[in-house]
Amino acid sequence: MKIIIGQPKLEQQLLQLEAELKQHPEADILLFPEGYLNQNVEEASSLATAYGTMIVSGHRRLDERPKDRSIIINKAGETVL
Repeated sequence: MKIIIGQPKLEQQLLQLEAELKQHPEADILLFPEGYLNQNVEEASSLATAYGTMIVSGHRRLDERPKDRSIIINKAGETVL
């Protein structure tokens, strides 16, 4: 199993995530901690499907109280946590 662990800078789009997926197509899991995804969960799901890579990250949920949550998106683009 090949795991890529990154420490990206926060950004509005997922440019760093997509760049890592392009650079490491053999990766099984890409880990970007620290609330990187934020409002871009749907886009991350599409990228996970397109590159066949599981994405583990964090995002800010705004539905209850603003709070950072962990998220796991499988290779099929489904949120499993």
